[in-house]
Amino acid sequence: MKTKFAAVLAATAVACVFFARPLWSDENGAGGDDREKPGPEHRRLAKLEGKWDVSCKFWMGDPKTDGQPSQATSEFKVILDGRYVQQDFNGTFMGAPYHGMGTMGYDRVSKKYTNYWMDNVSTTPMYLLGTTGDDGKTVEYPGEMANPMGEGTVKYRTVMTHKSDDEFTYEMYATFDGKESKGMELTYTRKK
Repeated sequence: MKTKFAAVLAATAVACVFFARPLWSDENGAGGDDREKPGPEHRRLAKLEGKWDVSCKFWMGDPKTDGQPSQATSEFKVILDGRYVQQDFNGTFMGAPYHGMGTMGYDRVSKKYTNYWMDNVSTTPMYLLGTTGDDGKTVEYPGEMANPMGEGTVKYRTVMTHKSDDEFTYEMYATFDGKESKGMELTYTRKK
């Protein structure tokens, strides 16, 4: 029985490679369809590669305050042949160590920016799809996530604003009881 299963599995793998080969038609063997190759959006994201200092502010329920400050560091790396950038983030949140990882990219088929985030304070990852109206300088990611304070979901949006190749901000807003308020502001400054 195991031998038959292994033979069927091997035949299926060979058939998948054979029939999918036209998708990988360029000389590098990847991404024959132009929509699957990295484009100008990916080249803009690749400019994030490097090490960053991050000034953080968190608002825990009172948006009228200046926000609780903390410091962090981040490193971005271009991965998967220029299709994504991966972030490794280390800092503190409410006095405790905080570590997060994420990937950002651009889906040339749906024409949306992608942002996947996971960290050591939650078992719920965030997957965001974003759009821009200014050629990628500002990307807004709307969405919903599980309500950390109770049942149901919470509407939120994040906004990434590139001020220069050496500075950008990442803000998060949440809507509770019909009112949107800022919960987080991260200012990234490239390490020299």
